[in-house]
Amino acid sequence: MGETNLTESEVFGCDYCRDDQNRFYGHVTQVGSNDERKTLLLCCPRCGSLYENSARGPDQSRPLAAAEAERLFPGAHLHRPNPTDPWGEVRRLWNEKIAAPFPDCRGDEIAGVDLVMADSDLAGCVMHFLGNRFGTDEFQLRVLKRVSEDLRRTVPQMSGDVERYFERELQLAVATLAAQGHCIENSDGTKTEWL
Repeated sequence: MGETNLTESEVFGCDYCRDDQNRFYGHVTQVGSNDERKTLLLCCPRCGSLYENSARGPDQSRPLAAAEAERLFPGAHLHRPNPTDPWGEVRRLWNEKIAAPFPDCRGDEIAGVDLVMADSDLAGCVMHFLGNRFGTDEFQLRVLKRVSEDLRRTVPQMSGDVERYFERELQLAVATLAAQGHCIENSDGTKTEWL
């Protein structure tokens, strides 16, 4: 596949995309292909790093600089996450959410919060905001705030896989609220800014 020509100024990769399990088993996004080279162009949903990966045979990949990716994969969708874009964080966390299996807690409630319903309500809100070109909807916003408050209250009572899964759910709820420019009102009347 050739050598990589990254400049010193290019920040390359993160722990997530350097992990072969994530790169080779569908946890990064395919953004292009080159039939002549029999390779795929992959983009990390967390950091935006680009990889060229073999399309057939044993998995082999190598990092690519953006200019090289543009040359090897003309017409590829090279939108890379922008760390200053609040919706970029929402998309990253959403991609993690849909890739993660739901933990073994169906039917469980913590402090009156049904975990399956919290997961479902959050998914509905995030899909609405992402699919609605980030528009505001007061009903969805109220549901999102309730889910965020419920998770802030219940995640500390969780453990193991359930805690890890719902901690990410809480991060997704908070990131979505922050992208909307909202904050949470605490039970004592103070406000927690999520910006």
